[in-house]
This record gives sequence, structure tokens and C-alpha cells, in this order.
Amino acid sequence: MPENQGDFTALMDRVRQGSDGAARELVARYGPHILQAVRRKLSRKLRPRFDSIDFVQSVWASFFADAPATEQVSRPEELAAYLARMAKNKVVDAFRRGVCSQKRNANRERSLDSATRNGAPDQFIAQQQTPSQEVASKEEWERRNAGQPVQYRQILELVRQGHGAQQIAQELGVHIQTVRRALRRLFPRRGP
Repeated sequence: MPENQGDFTALMDRVRQGSDGAARELVARYGPHILQAVRRKLSRKLRPRFDSIDFVQSVWASFFADAPATEQVSRPEELAAYLARMAKNKVVDAFRRGVCSQKRNANRERSLDSATRNGAPDQFIAQQQTPSQEVASKEEWERRNAGQPVQYRQILELVRQGHGAQQIAQELGVHIQTVRRALRRLFPRRGP
């Protein structure tokens, strides 16, 4: 903070006139003070969601956007108190939005680690094949189709679409035993 009242008044006048250098100097002098105020007020539940620097930047954005408020500040202590109050209000607003509202309630969050320890690991596993599984399935499909008669390829395609033996027989207009015989040849049972 500036050592004397004259330095402070000159700095604030330059800030009000829009001097970039004065704004940088103000941020450099009072930024740590705001950061300290934010860290004091930021709850443990919000720390994973918000970075303290985001609040500091928000305070500065509001401060520089609200030019009439800077007219009321005449001493370094008043500015420090004003900035600390702004920081506190921004953290409190974030707390209300992040913990008190139903939509973003941080109290309802559960870590993935605790969910897997409670016996529900399958809940977080994707239901789709991995890329390597897809390639393997495609290769298996091509291997099974290679050199098969047209009717067998049709049966394989209908099996792939999820049809049962009875539906395949009706679809192709053949006897169900023909379909079952083809399926036994295409998918032989492996013994122990």
C-alpha cells in the first residue's frame, strides 16, 4: 500500500483517468490483500470448484467497471476494506449458488473413488465397446462371412441384428431346422 496520503490520492486520480500503468500498480499493491480475503472466506467445499484467482479477477473487474464507487475511496485503508468486502460478497454469492441451490449443490457430490468402494464400479463403466473390441468384432464378422453361402451370410446378418431362429426362418422363408443347422455350423460349441 502507498506510504502516504499524497501518493494514494495521486494513484487513485491516475486510475480514474484511465491510466493502464496506475491500474497495474493498484493491482500489484492490493491484489495480495484481496487474495488473502478470498482465501479466508472460501469454504472447503468450493475449493475444488473455484480458484481463488478467479475471485480476485472478478473483484478487479467489478472495481474498474464501477467508477463512481472509486470516488468514495479517499484513504488506503478504505480501499483495502472496500476490496475485501467485495471479495467476501463474491465468495458468499458463489457459496450460495454452489452449496445452497439444489441444481449445483456441492453437498450432493460424491467422489468416484467412494462410489467404487461402495460396490458399484460397473455403474461407471461404458456400455459400448472399446475401439480395439470393435476392430476385433469386425474381424470376427468378416472371418465368419468369408466363403459362406449366401443363405448363411443372410442368417449371420439377421443374428447380428438380434433376430432369433424363429424370426430368421420366417424372414428368409426357410424351415427353422435349416436355420438351426446353419447356426450350429457357424457357431460350433466348444467342449471343455
